[in-house]
Amino acid sequence: MAERGVLTAPADVWDAAVRQAEVIVPLAEKAPPSAPPTPAPWPKQSAAASAAL
Repeated sequence: MAERGVLTAPADVWDAAVRQAEVIVPLAEKAPPSAPPTPAPWPKQSAAASAAL
């Protein structure tokens, strides 16, 4: 087993992960920036709950 950092995995599994990262990282760097996530709306309060405030 190869041990690198906190991940311990068989060497062939580690090598496959490295090869995948070598393909994915350059593609991600070329991708246009994505829009920031839209925040979830606040739940609507009932009139009684609003009056209690």
